[in-house]
Amino acid sequence: MKFDDFNLYVSDWVLQKIKMKEIDLTEIEEAFYNCNGVYIEETREEHKTKPPTYWFIAPTSDGRLLKVCFIPRYDLKFLTLKTAFDAEEKEINAYEDYF
Repeated sequence: MKFDDFNLYVSDWVLQKIKMKEIDLTEIEEAFYNCNGVYIEETREEHKTKPPTYWFIAPTSDGRLLKVCFIPRYDLKFLTLKTAFDAEEKEINAYEDYF
């Protein structure tokens, strides 16, 4: 999936949530561009969605590691941002296990 081929949709509620974590949309876009292309499908029952939620961990241009969760709509060419936050060590380790 090439990020440039999609529009990013962020609801007002999600925008408020990421602002509380001191993350701005530019950092999220940087993480998408810096991602190695590995997107993990969310399998935890309490976080499952239809269509499925995916997540990845990638650095911003300043090296801040973010975990970004989103729902892709390939048919409509947009990504719905669910959340983004600073990645914790256990999440980084889990993500690296996929390589």
